[in-house]
Amino acid sequence: MFKKRVLAREPHQLAAPCGLYCGNCDLYRAWADNNKAAKKALARELSCSVEETFCAGCRVEAGECWAGDCHFKQCTKKMGITFCHECGQFPCQHLVDFSEEEYHKHILENLMRIKELGVERWLAEQEEVLRKAN
Repeated sequence: MFKKRVLAREPHQLAAPCGLYCGNCDLYRAWADNNKAAKKALARELSCSVEETFCAGCRVEAGECWAGDCHFKQCTKKMGITFCHECGQFPCQHLVDFSEEEYHKHILENLMRIKELGVERWLAEQEEVLRKAN
């Protein structure tokens, strides 16, 4: 049985260390919006149960996030930084490879915008883009 899970409550929790914006993620949106049809479709696409597709955002505890304790969460924690762009090895090969996947193609650009604007302004920008798209 799955425990009851709570979505990210703080806006900064939607800004992943790697530059993903969780608010634009299909997994996060399906649960945040309680969209039962989207949850079922994602479960079929990912070959798992509806409950297993849950994601409360990248900054929550590993058990509440689809990616678990991902490489970027582990690395930024180890380095004592918040985002990958703060690292002296930015962009590392792992991040470049990750950015070549379709759903992750904007992460390097996003990290540069976070660096330029700060996380709060970047999140507001992302929310506005998402609002206009819907």
